[in-house]
Amino acid sequence: MILVLLAVLMPQVSWALKTPATTTPKQITATNYSMYGLTSDNYQKYLEYYAISTPEELYGLSKLVNSGTSDANAVLTANLDLNKPDYWANFDYYDLTEFTESGIDYAIQSNIEDYGYAWTPIGTSDKPYTGKFEGLGHTVRYLVCEGKETDNVGFIGVLGSGGEINNVKMFVPVFAGHNNVGCVCGQNSGSVTNCTIENGLLTGNQNIALICGQNNGLISNCSTESGIVNEGSIIGGVCGTNKGSVVYCKNGGKIEGGMFTGGICGFCERGVIDHCTNDGKVKGKYTAGGVCGQNYGTIISYCCNKGEVSGDIQYMGGLCGENALGLITNSYCTGNVTNGCLVGSCLAPIRNCYGGSTINRICEIEEDGIDISVNNCYYLKTDVNDTDKSAKTIEQFESGEVAYLLQGDQEEGTWGQEIGVDKTPILGGKVVCIKAKQPGDANVEYVNAEHVYKKGYCENCGKLHAATDVNGDGVYEIGDVGQLYWFASLVNGTLDCFTSNTYADAILTNDIVVNDTTGWDSWSAENRPAKEWTPIGSLYVFYSGKFNGNNKTISGLYHSSENDYVGLFGNSIYPSEIKNLGIQASFFKGNNYVGSVCGSLVNGEASPMLNCYSNAKVMGSNYVGGLCGYGFGANCYSMAEVTGTSNVGVIFGTDMGKNCYYLKRGVSSANANEMSEEQFKSGEVTYRLNGSVDDAGKWVWQATARLMAGIKT
Repeated sequence: MILVLLAVLMPQVSWALKTPATTTPKQITATNYSMYGLTSDNYQKYLEYYAISTPEELYGLSKLVNSGTSDANAVLTANLDLNKPDYWANFDYYDLTEFTESGIDYAIQSNIEDYGYAWTPIGTSDKPYTGKFEGLGHTVRYLVCEGKETDNVGFIGVLGSGGEINNVKMFVPVFAGHNNVGCVCGQNSGSVTNCTIENGLLTGNQNIALICGQNNGLISNCSTESGIVNEGSIIGGVCGTNKGSVVYCKNGGKIEGGMFTGGICGFCERGVIDHCTNDGKVKGKYTAGGVCGQNYGTIISYCCNKGEVSGDIQYMGGLCGENALGLITNSYCTGNVTNGCLVGSCLAPIRNCYGGSTINRICEIEEDGIDISVNNCYYLKTDVNDTDKSAKTIEQFESGEVAYLLQGDQEEGTWGQEIGVDKTPILGGKVVCIKAKQPGDANVEYVNAEHVYKKGYCENCGKLHAATDVNGDGVYEIGDVGQLYWFASLVNGTLDCFTSNTYADAILTNDIVVNDTTGWDSWSAENRPAKEWTPIGSLYVFYSGKFNGNNKTISGLYHSSENDYVGLFGNSIYPSEIKNLGIQASFFKGNNYVGSVCGSLVNGEASPMLNCYSNAKVMGSNYVGGLCGYGFGANCYSMAEVTGTSNVGVIFGTDMGKNCYYLKRGVSSANANEMSEEQFKSGEVTYRLNGSVDDAGKWVWQATARLMAGIKT
């Protein structure tokens, strides 16, 4: 349920802060750098940066930027006290457990009313700050900004695209504003990196957080060691509303009173939250979560909540109050959650997550009584009568079983656990393997041992060898039979920990033998080898990625059913690409749309099957081809044995082909060239096919005599 955001009305109390003196900072040069503590090794990086070594120069930078020099670069060369610390002696945040706005006003006035200097944020909505502010690890202390009728309040008011603030620490920053209030920046469209807040205190109307009020850019490696965000319709530890990326951040502050309240982020509209941790207390008025109050389009992954989540509210969860859109995956909660939910409401997927002893269900059931959004999630069973399949005993947690289940078919290193030391699964922990084929088998033992893959499967547990994106280019590399089956499951949506990815790209790195091909020509519906193949794509799953066979072969494939869409690929549509692939010594039997490479390829000449060949057995009814039952291809050949009732061809079941050749074995192929065994052996077919070159400009085809040696004609 999406709630229209409600404004929080706040009393307007003046803090009577004074206007500070300003000094225009000087720029760093090759002759003055040493006076700012820079060295000959690092000063060149900061040439022409404005050097900030006094409070007056920092106030002067604010004036300079807001007067029009919005791209001014600056470097903080000393720790600064913007107000006198003696007058903050009684300002003890740790005693302010029930802090209210009136309490903030009282604390400010009683401690610094006569001595406090007002901060003016750097950058406005009209003139965003687009320069670089480098803190060099220095601390700005006792900064105070009161602008309860002002938006975009923070050390930096608005950080524009291209702007940066890095390596700044803040101690006892105090901010009051209207919308978009944060200690580091009110609104961010640039990058905020490695900034730390200690004892921050904020209040406002909407988008209030200890780091950034509203994030449209990047926040990374930032932490809040302590502090309080109190009141506001959207509040969080790191950001109020997230529309960008929040990565490797940590909150230790108390976040209380918002309509959308989260330890990391109050409201997630889009973007990502990745590798973030909340240790602070979270208490909300409508939705509250240890990581996110409400998720409405963000991918939340590799996050954990160790803090308390409470409130007499509608939606509350250890990770997220309401997951309306987006995805929550590979995250966990070990903090106390008063309603016992890992996620308060699930309208969008949550996968591969777990909760500790205070969690007694993954999420609230929706009104229709069916929750189909939860997959591979678990919690610690504390009630012996709990029969939910997600409930696991303490023994199952400590033994490594839950870590093994959470890891599932994901890339190795996601979940692990040092058995005998770690009581619960750890993100990136030691690999857990089992000495049995399936979890739950009798006498199963979970051990810390690397998976030993032989022919694509772990020798210990039978786990598929996951295909990986080795080069970081988005292309899965497939080098063994396990990785081939893993890739098929990824596309088809049958992996434990993934949704269907029909646009996944892949490349073969080795020839792959699925089954021993000895006597393959006698395979039939009754005479089956050990492994059966499930085609990539089906009636409702359309493969749309790019598959490059890389001039490799796949042999020993076997599929026998009465299904439509049968082949290595069952069903593929534009903009898919299937090329440079040989299918050898394989058997395919289906109903309609049957081929060795693809059952149906709805691409047309814009993206045809390229440079493929086959010597498989292919059987079906309508649209049956040695390479493809229905589709268009170019520069292909076939020696397949094909049988069917209508629309049957040695290459394609249709007449759509260009520069294609076949050895006639009972049926012919329209729009392709019949060649004799001698023409194949002599190299003539290779010569004809070599009208095409590959992406690197090399000849694609080599002599086919080796293929002829074992073919029955």
